[in-house]
Amino acid sequence: YFDKCLEIFPYFTEAWFNRGTSYQHLLDMAGTIKSFQKVVQLGDPKEDFVQSSKEFLEEISASVAKESGLSLDKYLESNDMFNNAFALLQNREYEKAIIGFNKVLRLNNKHPQTYGNLGLCHAFLGQKEKALAYFDQALEIDPAYGPALSNRSFVELLEEGEKLPADHLKSVEYYKEVAQYMDKGTRG
Repeated sequence: YFDKCLEIFPYFTEAWFNRGTSYQHLLDMAGTIKSFQKVVQLGDPKEDFVQSSKEFLEEISASVAKESGLSLDKYLESNDMFNNAFALLQNREYEKAIIGFNKVLRLNNKHPQTYGNLGLCHAFLGQKEKALAYFDQALEIDPAYGPALSNRSFVELLEEGEKLPADHLKSVEYYKEVAQYMDKGTRG
Protein backbone atom coordinates (compact mmCIF):
# COMPACT_ATOMS: atom_id res chain seq x y z
CA TYR A 1 0.00 0.00 0.00
CA PHE A 2 2.90 2.34 0.64
CA ASP A 3 4.12 1.70 -2.90
CA LYS A 4 0.66 2.53 -4.30
CA CYS A 5 0.54 5.68 -2.20
CA LEU A 6 3.99 6.72 -3.43
CA GLU A 7 2.99 6.10 -7.04
CA ILE A 8 0.24 8.67 -6.56
CA PHE A 9 2.33 11.13 -4.53
CA PRO A 10 6.07 10.35 -4.54
CA TYR A 11 6.87 13.29 -2.24
CA PHE A 12 4.89 11.93 0.74
CA THR A 13 7.78 11.74 3.17
CA GLU A 14 5.85 10.02 5.95
CA ALA A 15 4.89 7.23 3.55
CA TRP A 16 8.57 6.76 2.66
CA PHE A 17 9.35 6.58 6.38
CA ASN A 18 6.59 4.06 7.09
CA ARG A 19 7.70 2.01 4.08
CA GLY A 20 11.26 2.00 5.43
CA THR A 21 10.08 0.99 8.88
CA SER A 22 8.06 -1.85 7.36
CA TYR A 23 11.11 -3.05 5.42
CA GLN A 24 13.14 -2.81 8.60
CA HIS A 25 10.70 -5.12 10.41
CA LEU A 26 10.95 -7.53 7.46
CA LEU A 27 14.76 -7.39 7.80
CA ASP A 28 15.04 -6.13 4.21
CA MET A 29 18.05 -3.84 4.52
CA ALA A 30 18.07 -2.67 0.91
CA GLY A 31 14.40 -1.64 1.07
CA THR A 32 14.97 0.05 4.42
CA ILE A 33 18.00 1.98 3.20
CA LYS A 34 16.38 3.11 -0.06
CA SER A 35 13.23 4.26 1.74
CA PHE A 36 15.09 6.16 4.47
CA GLN A 37 17.33 7.78 1.86
CA LYS A 38 14.16 9.19 0.27
CA VAL A 39 12.99 10.45 3.69
CA VAL A 40 16.25 12.34 4.16
CA GLN A 41 16.23 13.59 0.56
CA LEU A 42 12.62 14.85 0.63
CA GLY A 43 11.90 15.61 4.28
CA ASP A 44 12.30 18.63 6.50
CA PRO A 45 15.53 18.09 8.47
CA LYS A 46 13.79 19.47 11.58
CA GLU A 47 11.25 16.62 11.65
CA ASP A 48 11.97 13.85 14.17
CA PHE A 49 11.36 11.02 11.69
CA VAL A 50 13.74 12.64 9.19
CA GLN A 51 16.40 12.93 11.89
CA SER A 52 15.90 9.31 12.96
CA SER A 53 16.14 8.19 9.31
CA LYS A 54 19.39 10.11 8.94
CA GLU A 55 20.78 8.59 12.15
CA PHE A 56 19.82 5.09 10.99
CA LEU A 57 21.55 5.65 7.65
CA GLU A 58 24.69 6.90 9.39
CA GLU A 59 24.74 3.85 11.69
CA ILE A 60 24.10 1.34 8.89
CA SER A 61 26.67 3.10 6.70
CA ALA A 62 29.30 2.72 9.42
CA SER A 63 28.34 -0.92 9.96
CA VAL A 64 28.46 -1.76 6.23
CA ALA A 65 31.79 0.04 5.84
CA LYS A 66 33.25 -1.82 8.83
CA GLU A 67 31.96 -5.22 7.69
CA SER A 68 32.53 -5.00 3.94
CA GLY A 69 34.43 -1.80 3.24
CA LEU A 70 31.58 -0.61 1.00
CA SER A 71 29.68 2.64 0.85
CA LEU A 72 25.89 2.37 1.09
CA ASP A 73 25.58 3.00 -2.64
CA LYS A 74 28.05 0.21 -3.44
CA TYR A 75 26.28 -2.05 -0.93
CA LEU A 76 22.95 -1.43 -2.68
CA GLU A 77 24.57 -1.97 -6.08
CA SER A 78 26.07 -5.29 -4.97
CA ASN A 79 22.71 -6.30 -3.46
CA ASP A 80 20.93 -5.64 -6.77
CA MET A 81 23.63 -7.52 -8.67
CA PHE A 82 23.33 -10.44 -6.24
CA ASN A 83 19.55 -10.58 -6.69
CA ASN A 84 19.92 -10.56 -10.48
CA ALA A 85 22.50 -13.35 -10.37
CA PHE A 86 20.32 -15.36 -7.99
CA ALA A 87 17.37 -15.03 -10.38
CA LEU A 88 19.60 -16.49 -13.12
CA LEU A 89 20.54 -19.36 -10.79
CA GLN A 90 16.85 -20.03 -10.09
CA ASN A 91 16.21 -20.05 -13.87
CA ARG A 92 18.97 -22.66 -14.25
CA GLU A 93 21.13 -20.27 -16.27
CA TYR A 94 24.20 -21.33 -14.33
CA GLU A 95 26.91 -19.86 -16.59
CA LYS A 96 25.20 -16.46 -16.61
CA ALA A 97 24.68 -16.68 -12.85
CA ILE A 98 28.40 -17.36 -12.39
CA ILE A 99 29.21 -14.20 -14.33
CA GLY A 100 26.75 -12.24 -12.18
CA PHE A 101 28.04 -13.60 -8.88
CA ASN A 102 31.63 -12.83 -9.94
CA LYS A 103 30.56 -9.22 -10.55
CA VAL A 104 29.26 -9.12 -6.99
CA LEU A 105 32.60 -10.40 -5.71
CA ARG A 106 34.43 -7.64 -7.55
CA LEU A 107 32.47 -5.18 -5.38
CA ASN A 108 32.22 -7.24 -2.20
CA ASN A 109 34.55 -10.18 -1.73
CA LYS A 110 33.41 -10.70 1.88
CA HIS A 111 29.95 -12.04 1.01
CA PRO A 112 29.52 -15.70 1.96
CA GLN A 113 26.18 -16.02 0.16
CA THR A 114 27.84 -15.17 -3.15
CA TYR A 115 30.54 -17.80 -2.67
CA GLY A 116 27.91 -20.32 -1.61
CA ASN A 117 25.81 -19.65 -4.69
CA LEU A 118 28.87 -19.92 -6.91
CA GLY A 119 29.41 -23.30 -5.30
CA LEU A 120 25.85 -24.29 -6.19
CA CYS A 121 26.26 -23.12 -9.80
CA HIS A 122 29.37 -25.23 -10.23
CA ALA A 123 27.69 -28.20 -8.51
CA PHE A 124 24.73 -27.95 -10.90
CA LEU A 125 27.25 -27.98 -13.77
CA GLY A 126 28.95 -31.10 -12.38
CA GLN A 127 32.11 -29.28 -11.34
CA LYS A 128 32.57 -30.80 -7.90
CA GLU A 129 36.05 -29.46 -7.08
CA LYS A 130 35.16 -25.87 -8.02
CA ALA A 131 31.92 -26.15 -6.05
CA LEU A 132 33.74 -27.38 -2.94
CA ALA A 133 36.33 -24.61 -3.25
CA TYR A 134 33.58 -21.95 -3.31
CA PHE A 135 31.80 -23.51 -0.33
CA ASP A 136 35.14 -23.45 1.50
CA GLN A 137 35.54 -19.74 0.69
CA ALA A 138 32.06 -19.04 2.07
CA LEU A 139 32.95 -20.95 5.23
CA GLU A 140 36.26 -19.12 5.56
CA ILE A 141 34.27 -15.88 5.87
CA ASP A 142 31.56 -17.38 8.09
CA PRO A 143 32.37 -20.82 9.52
CA ALA A 144 28.78 -21.20 10.75
CA TYR A 145 27.13 -20.37 7.38
CA GLY A 146 24.54 -23.15 7.33
CA PRO A 147 23.72 -23.31 3.60
CA ALA A 148 27.41 -23.72 2.67
CA LEU A 149 27.87 -26.39 5.35
CA SER A 150 24.91 -28.47 4.18
CA ASN A 151 25.52 -27.96 0.45
CA ARG A 152 29.19 -28.83 0.85
CA SER A 153 28.26 -32.08 2.63
CA PHE A 154 25.86 -33.01 -0.15
CA VAL A 155 28.29 -32.15 -2.98
CA GLU A 156 31.08 -34.14 -1.32
CA LEU A 157 29.00 -37.26 -2.02
CA LEU A 158 28.89 -36.57 -5.77
CA GLU A 159 31.41 -37.87 -8.28
CA GLU A 160 33.33 -35.31 -10.36
CA GLY A 161 31.15 -34.67 -13.40
CA GLU A 162 27.96 -35.75 -11.61
CA LYS A 163 25.54 -32.85 -11.47
CA LEU A 164 23.67 -31.73 -8.42
CA PRO A 165 19.97 -32.45 -9.05
CA ALA A 166 18.15 -29.30 -10.23
CA ASP A 167 15.49 -29.72 -7.56
CA HIS A 168 18.14 -29.25 -4.85
CA LEU A 169 17.84 -25.45 -5.08
CA LYS A 170 15.59 -23.70 -2.63
CA SER A 171 15.65 -20.08 -1.66
CA VAL A 172 16.96 -19.57 1.85
CA GLU A 173 17.41 -16.27 3.65
CA TYR A 174 19.79 -17.69 6.20
CA TYR A 175 20.91 -14.49 7.91
CA LYS A 176 17.35 -13.17 8.09
CA GLU A 177 16.24 -16.45 9.67
CA VAL A 178 19.12 -16.29 12.17
CA ALA A 179 18.20 -12.70 13.09
CA GLN A 180 14.55 -13.65 13.55
CA TYR A 181 15.53 -16.62 15.70
CA MET A 182 17.80 -14.43 17.82
CA ASP A 183 15.04 -11.84 18.20
CA LYS A 184 12.57 -14.51 19.37
CA GLY A 185 15.15 -15.81 21.83
CA THR A 186 15.58 -12.39 23.42
CA ARG A 187 11.83 -12.02 23.83
CA GLY A 188 11.49 -15.31 25.67
